[in-house]
Amino acid sequence: MLPTQPPISRGNFRFVGSTIAATKDAEIIRKKHASKKLGECMKYVLILAVVLMASLTVGQEVEHAPTVAQCQADQRLWFSYLETKDSSQLPNIDVLSKWYKEMVECETVDPPNKFRYYNNEGEIESERFRRSMAFIYRHGLWEQFKAEDAAGKRP
Repeated sequence: MLPTQPPISRGNFRFVGSTIAATKDAEIIRKKHASKKLGECMKYVLILAVVLMASLTVGQEVEHAPTVAQCQADQRLWFSYLETKDSSQLPNIDVLSKWYKEMVECETVDPPNKFRYYNNEGEIESERFRRSMAFIYRHGLWEQFKAEDAAGKRP
C-alpha cells in the first residue's frame, strides 16, 4: 500500500495525492473557467452587435425609385450635358456613377423609354472610360497594365 500525501494547494488546483483526482479537478475547473470566459465574451459580442446595428440605421435615408417624370427630365438634361459639354465641365466620377445608377433604375420604371436610358448609360460609361484611360496614360501605367493583362491578372 502506498502512503497517502497530504493535500497540496497550488493556485486553483488541489491535489489530493492521486493524479487522477487532480486531473479531474483541473478539468472541472478549466471547464467552469472557459464557460465563464465564453459567457463574458458573448455578452460583449452581443453589445457590439447591437451598437453596430443601431449606428447603421441612424441617419440612413430611404431611397425610393425615381418617378417617370423625374426619369424623363433627368435623361434629357444629362444627355444634353453629355453631348455638349467637354469632360472638364462635367461633374466628378461619383456624380456620373449616380447618374448611371438612376438611368438603370429608370429602365424598369419607364419601360417605353428604355432605349433613351440605355443610351445615357452608354454615354456615361464612355465618359468614365475616357477618364480612366487618361489617368492610366497620365501616370504612365499603360505598360504595367499590358504586362499584367498578358500575365493573366484580370478581375
